Formats: sequence, structure tokens, C-alpha cells
Amino acid sequence: NVIVNDLPAGSVVALEPQETVLDIGTGTGVVAAAAADEAERGVVVGVDPSVPMLRLARAHATIRLAGAETPGLPFPVRTFDVVVANLVVSHLERYEIGLTDMVRVLRPGGRLGVTTWGSLDDEPVDDGQQRQLTGIWTSIAGHFVDMDVAGDVVDAAIPWEAWFGDPAHLRAALEGSGLRQVDLQARTYRRCVSQRDALAGYETSFWGRYLRHTLGDRDWARFRREVAATAAEALPDPIMRVDQLLIGVGTKRFATRP
Repeated sequence: NVIVNDLPAGSVVALEPQETVLDIGTGTGVVAAAAADEAERGVVVGVDPSVPMLRLARAHATIRLAGAETPGLPFPVRTFDVVVANLVVSHLERYEIGLTDMVRVLRPGGRLGVTTWGSLDDEPVDDGQQRQLTGIWTSIAGHFVDMDVAGDVVDAAIPWEAWFGDPAHLRAALEGSGLRQVDLQARTYRRCVSQRDALAGYETSFWGRYLRHTLGDRDWARFRREVAATAAEALPDPIMRVDQLLIGVGTKRFATRP
């Protein structure tokens, strides 16, 4: 929900009570639900290509939902006041086409907000426990699958994740889609989480979904047990999780054509 209610006051993405909002890649509906609280007299729509995720979103909050993705959003031009895409653009095969589609459904003067993993500077963060847990996960995964093959599959699924970690790339992409007044901000989130919750996050990532699909139920269960046992011996419980996010917000030009 960072691009809805965690930016400083005065950010151009701040929602008005009557605005219409589109949440792309809504997942469990957390961002859409937060937007619905802010735009209490408006309309909020969440879209996702995954039917199981839409079911989770339906259980999470009462919001309008549709099965859809970008490019190919099933809405007329100039439909929404605000479009948000939380950790979505890195997954697009052609991010420039996806962003153009997002801008297409914005009204002139409307705002597009996106997030990607990354930071505005090179200052190190104390994420040693998280890195160690990642090392345990990948090391044990290497005993079960060919990591080169797995890496190729994952890179194909999130082709722009590393690229968008550079704030200059994010700014250029947003400006290239026809947005003006592009504002970039960064957030670092630190929180203590149980090992169980931390590993659940790995398991629901694309890496985790790939491993589960590749291994089958029996080997997947064995893999999970080995990771949990190794983490319990090597790390404290809970551990510190650190997430660094780039937040980009831009406004659609009034002269921009759909």
C-alpha cells in the first residue's frame, strides 16, 4: 500500500474522496482496499490475470475486481483519475507498452504511481539476516534443481527487476510514457518477522512457485523441511526483514492523446 497512503503529504498521488482508481496486479487486494478507504466516494477497481489471486482479493475486501493485465486493459481511454501498479512493471515483457496502456486509461491530469525494488542511493543497509536466509534458500534449492535453468526461467518472468532498480531507468520509463512532473522517492522498510513468515514470503515468490511446480508435492515438502531446519540452526527467530522500494509518480499531460 506504499503508493497509496505512505507518501508524504502533498504527493501528487494523494487520493481525493471522489476519485476513480485502478489497481493493476492487485494480487490480494491490499492496495485496492487502502485506496477504497481513501477514495470513499469514488470507484476502485483491481485487476489481476490470476484467478486464484482475485479470489484472495475478494475475501480480503469488498472491491470491484476483473481478470485483466497490461497491455490489454479492458477499459476505455480516460477512465481513471489514478492508476497504481505495485511491483508490476518489472514483470512486463515490454514495459514501455504496458506503461503506455496504463497512461491510456488515465484522464488528462490523472496520476500514475508505480513501485519497483531499488533505492535512490548506494548507502548500505543492514540486511545481513535476510541475505543469509536467501543464501540458505538458494543453496538448498541447488540440490533439487539446475539453478542455471531455474535462473533463466525466473529472469524471463521478471526481466526488468534489476534494470528498474536504477532510479534513472524508472524516471526515463515514466517520462517516456508521456507523464510529466515525475517524482521519485524511496522507502526502506525494516520489520522483525518470524522465520516461518519470512520463508512463506520466499515460497510465494516467483522462485518459490517455480520450485513447487518443478519439484512436485513430495520433493517440495522435503525442500521446505530442509530450509526450515537449516535456518533454525543458523539464524535467530524472529529475523530482521529489510525491503527497499522506489516509488515513481507522474501526471498525464493534458495534451497527451490516448
